Amino acid sequence: MVLSSEVRRLLARYCRAKQSRRVARDLGCRWEALRVENPATGLPYGDYGAWALIADTLEDMSIEITELILDKPPGARAYWWLIAQSGRSSIYVKIQIGHGGCCVLGRSFHFAEFEEP
Repeated sequence: MVLSSEVRRLLARYCRAKQSRRVARDLGCRWEALRVENPATGLPYGDYGAWALIADTLEDMSIEITELILDKPPGARAYWWLIAQSGRSSIYVKIQIGHGGCCVLGRSFHFAEFEEP
């Protein structure tokens, strides 16, 4: 399913606003923002940098984002994609719509263990 630009902008806005984003650590997620190095600075992204990168890529309509329905919690809607980095492994990102659609939950932010074909 292709995400509309309206949904992408809404998700990006949630990612940029501290009060409407959370990391879903209790759902067995893999959020490694302190382990993934930002090639521009040589330092880890950290939570703030990870959320900013996620928002930037949501706004980039050339990046393909895949929708999926989760098993945990059952029926929850999530989106995943890869963020390419020059000369480095891609970053795997997965976010979930949370709490009645009024926030975004970070599920994954780590180096990809696979690359798209």
